[in-house]
Amino acid sequence: MAQLHNLGRLLCHPLTLAVVSLAGVFAAGRAEHEWLSVPFSLALVAALAGLLFLASGRLVFSVYLAWMGIAFITVVSAIKFRMKGFSLHFYDTVFVSKDPEVYRFLLGSYLHLIAPVVVALVLGIGAAILLFRIDRKIGWPVSARVLVMAALVVLVPLTFPAEASKDRYFYYMQGRHMSAFFVSLLDLHNLVVESGFEKRLQAVAPQPPFADAVDCGDRSNLPDVFFVLSESQSDPGYFPQVGNGAGFLQRFAPKAHAASDAGRDVWRRHLDHQSVADDRPVGHRFRLAKPLFDHHPAGQGRRRLAGGAGALRLSNCRDDADGLFVRQ
Repeated sequence: MAQLHNLGRLLCHPLTLAVVSLAGVFAAGRAEHEWLSVPFSLALVAALAGLLFLASGRLVFSVYLAWMGIAFITVVSAIKFRMKGFSLHFYDTVFVSKDPEVYRFLLGSYLHLIAPVVVALVLGIGAAILLFRIDRKIGWPVSARVLVMAALVVLVPLTFPAEASKDRYFYYMQGRHMSAFFVSLLDLHNLVVESGFEKRLQAVAPQPPFADAVDCGDRSNLPDVFFVLSESQSDPGYFPQVGNGAGFLQRFAPKAHAASDAGRDVWRRHLDHQSVADDRPVGHRFRLAKPLFDHHPAGQGRRRLAGGAGALRLSNCRDDADGLFVRQ
């Protein structure tokens, strides 16, 4: 206990606090990948520290806990961005937190990533308890602490990134690990405010179904692989108003492989011209197609599209003018 007490006193020294905070500034630059959004990230730390200082009256404890709290969210966001290409969003807590299947999937597939984060969280909580006990209260009245917190909170809107004001969706795809989650809080109004587009959609009279005019050529000579481009598309089975929507995804069984990619049509061109043509990997785009060719009948999985006996052929039919689904 004496060693922990001495460590806590060392952490509470003003010089140690200054060094740790300076290191946090440079870490923020690395986490944001661009210095333009760092002031906003630091303002978030300062505002959280001001709120904690108002509640506890302990300055050193408040600063450290603010750094640790923001650091935890940053690490989680960085892991998600690494896996999905999209930063941590508030919607993740809204739509995921009540689904037990998601927890089973995460624990079964990503325990090696979750365990270190949980260990770090437990150590951080222990360190916060130690600092709370060692750090002494500053004899500032509540009114003074309120003024400090208000001054720090004002910095948050003043330093808000301009790029996040224009199009927040793309902000989440730029690796702003430290600030993206807090920027996403602005999307909360989408959960309670009915959009103008939704009002217009509800006012539209029922329309006749789209004609199924897709022509993929001779059905006796179909390609080996069909790609169905359905980016950001919900399963039609969720909407009873859509005719023949039930069981849409099951129609591709038993040889369907679902994949998600933010590259829109780009990933297919990469697949055509690089991954399949010469077997060179192109990151996640190659990984989404790799199972298709690894499990293709023996002797055909690695053959070039350039020609030759048994070469794989991709479908090239599409109907994106009027159709509900774009087929590629």
